[in-house]
Amino acid sequence: MKRQPIEPEDILLRLDWTEDDDLEFKSGKGGVPGSLWETYSAIANTHGGVILLGVEDDGTVSGVEKPERVKKSLWDSLNNRNKVNTNLLTEGDVAEVAHPDGTIVAIRVPRASRGQRPVFIGQNPLTGTYRRNYEGDYHCSEKEVARMLSDGSESPFDSQILEHFTIDDLDSVSLIPEESLERLQALFGPSFSQFDQNEVQVLVTADIESEVDNYRIRQICNIHAADVTRLLQGLVAKDALVRDGHGRWSRYRLPYAVDSEHTGEKSLHNDSKSTHKAGHSLHKTDDSLHNEELLVIAEPARTQQRLNPAEMESILLALCKGRWMTRHELSLLVERNSESLRQRFLNPMVAHGLLQLRYPDKRNRVDQAYTATRLVTENAVSLTKPEPK
Repeated sequence: MKRQPIEPEDILLRLDWTEDDDLEFKSGKGGVPGSLWETYSAIANTHGGVILLGVEDDGTVSGVEKPERVKKSLWDSLNNRNKVNTNLLTEGDVAEVAHPDGTIVAIRVPRASRGQRPVFIGQNPLTGTYRRNYEGDYHCSEKEVARMLSDGSESPFDSQILEHFTIDDLDSVSLIPEESLERLQALFGPSFSQFDQNEVQVLVTADIESEVDNYRIRQICNIHAADVTRLLQGLVAKDALVRDGHGRWSRYRLPYAVDSEHTGEKSLHNDSKSTHKAGHSLHKTDDSLHNEELLVIAEPARTQQRLNPAEMESILLALCKGRWMTRHELSLLVERNSESLRQRFLNPMVAHGLLQLRYPDKRNRVDQAYTATRLVTENAVSLTKPEPK
């Protein structure tokens, strides 16, 4: 029986590692592969992420034989300064995941702090430092390494201690745009005064940016992912936010009651920002392109497992034209493994200027979204065969 590719998002959800943005597969045949250390360096020097050891490039599980021995080898190398210059992992960052086709060893690599970078393999940072882009790991230039070393040795202004000044002296609400506070006060009325400081920060961000997610709130409030989840769920329970999506794809927005007047006055609620429009057309019924129409576009891919690559590319472009689509949504529509879809089609289409990324500075986010570029939008993509004359 042919092995089916895994959905890596399911594994991340099982481990509750929702804060990780990047993902890499590594074969576990023969133990810990040498290329794992380049990826360890690259992920640590970029945004952090997860390595799934025992998964092939196509997403199928080959498994790890004797996982306890593999984990011991991993820890031995992490604590060997001749192998890597620093160990960023704790015991909770390595876990075994049971799968019918074999055991997966999941490795969570946190992002290195400014003072810890560069993380490098061997003993020479100029030859052993790596970073990530959408194509994978790449070797850093001497200039990039020098910049990391310089950043680590400098004392940034935001890390300097101000004597006799505490967090209580900061009034974060005073830094919030007055017009945003006025909109929220009008929306919630007297109950708005009952929200605490973090709740106000979340609501203001949702007002200004149209939506929020766990990652965005952690950037703003500087609290743990689990606490952010409780914060967001608490606001949903208070009817202050509405959740779209589930699990890792959960996003939250204000409960505007189809308020066209509000939408019209906010320039941020346009096609490039708002996910209340075409970006979530799979989950809404009032968008210009309905769920059923998306299924019609994707039908050739669903009914033909051996589809010409050029046809698949055309289908993906049509699905992404005028809207943001995550690879999870795309994979459901075309019935393909999301990771294989990203590697075979989405990454090359981004590289060739056909698709653009919602998060260009975090190319490997599991919830990355894609839309057709202006080049494609200006040249209509049609999958409809011409009528016979």
